Amino acid sequence: MDISQERVEKTIKALRKNGFVVDYFAHKEEALQFLLAQMEPGKTVGTGGSITLEEINLLTAAQEKGLQVIDRKPAGATPAQKKEATMHAIFSDYFFCSANAITEEGEIYNVDGMGNRLAALVYGPENTYIVAGINKIVPDFPAAVKRVEEVAAPKNVLRLKRDNPCSKTGHCMDCRMDGRICCAYLLLKRPMMGRTMHVVLIGEELGY
Repeated sequence: MDISQERVEKTIKALRKNGFVVDYFAHKEEALQFLLAQMEPGKTVGTGGSITLEEINLLTAAQEKGLQVIDRKPAGATPAQKKEATMHAIFSDYFFCSANAITEEGEIYNVDGMGNRLAALVYGPENTYIVAGINKIVPDFPAAVKRVEEVAAPKNVLRLKRDNPCSKTGHCMDCRMDGRICCAYLLLKRPMMGRTMHVVLIGEELGY
């Protein structure tokens, strides 16, 4: 990972100029304590699924604090029950996700297969937090697209044990499979109208 402090500061400045609320922490432990302090016990917590959140141990820590973490895929649940849980997560009291890329121009880029994470970002709860390591920083939008096609998508396909072509080639093949995980694309240039969106940047390499 070769992200200079100058690039990090440039990204933070651009995000703030674009209307995002930004906090930066050098270490994931500091970020975790900050995020826990934002949440009120007894409230609900939803996520879009994120390796970054797993790596900072957010959901376990939230449960220990007394929050209700919504499991989008409870064991033994029917497809209908999983869908209901996912909808509940989108409109939870606090929603957390990461980003596939964050540009130095202050934009946030995400790609989804189901669209639940994008739905929450576009029309979700007021308390929405995008948590990302500085490895997600890229110069601009074309670099963000490249990062998804050559880093995030292939690694997530391998993690999910899917047989998509990118799992073998290491880069996007624009497949037409039913199991394609890149179905919807969202570039946030500013928070959606009437909403506050929080970005928490961590000075470590986290997630894909």
